[in-house]
Amino acid sequence: MRQTVGILGTPIDALDTNAVLERMAQFIQEGKFHQIATANTDFLINALDDPELRYILRNADLVMPDGDGLSVVRNLREFDNDLPIILMTAQGSVETAFESISEGASDFIAKPFEIAVVAALLKRHLD
Repeated sequence: MRQTVGILGTPIDALDTNAVLERMAQFIQEGKFHQIATANTDFLINALDDPELRYILRNADLVMPDGDGLSVVRNLREFDNDLPIILMTAQGSVETAFESISEGASDFIAKPFEIAVVAALLKRHLD
């Protein structure tokens, strides 16, 4: 059973790093689309007033506390080298984008972002 902790109305999965990686490995093996989100305080506060963001966070297959997305990219690459990974971050510098791609991210997008841009990236990677 999924164990979550509610923070400002958003369920956050109560998992350690190893459990998160195991869950991601299961998602990959299932071979179907799964939505994974990291939630920092800005996300949680914005979700209070943004129904679309709130919906996304509440319906994600996995919501992790914000952390180092690059370590997630590295670990996912060990499981599946062809998996499309779009790294979204508030740290939108050229250096971070370069590091993300060199670590194995398929694409990089800086927050705040337009939903249409994310949708286009997803379509490109899933077609």
